[in-house]
Amino acid sequence: MNIKKVPAGESGRAHLVLFGEYTFADATEVKQALVEALDVNASEVRLDLAGMERADLTFFQLLFALASQARLEDKRVVLNAPLPEPLRRAAGGLGFSQHDLEQAFLQGDNS
Repeated sequence: MNIKKVPAGESGRAHLVLFGEYTFADATEVKQALVEALDVNASEVRLDLAGMERADLTFFQLLFALASQARLEDKRVVLNAPLPEPLRRAAGGLGFSQHDLEQAFLQGDNS
């Protein structure tokens, strides 16, 4: 799994691009990247998951934890694009509905 980080600048928007295959072994690195993205300077975290090829339950748990923490801090998490098909299939197989994802994450630009 690869992560490209763009910290929040004056815009207050941190960007994370995650791509490749996520495995449980990646959990610590992904968690750290998500925590750093939600730092005190970021009012919004924008996630680009378009290049994700595979994910498991722990990946979705990390994403939903990020969304929950963001709400507690009055911040936003935005998915830059709809989930790619491999993640949609994985989410559905784990019992997450499209409604669950829409409730947790803003979609698209939503400025």
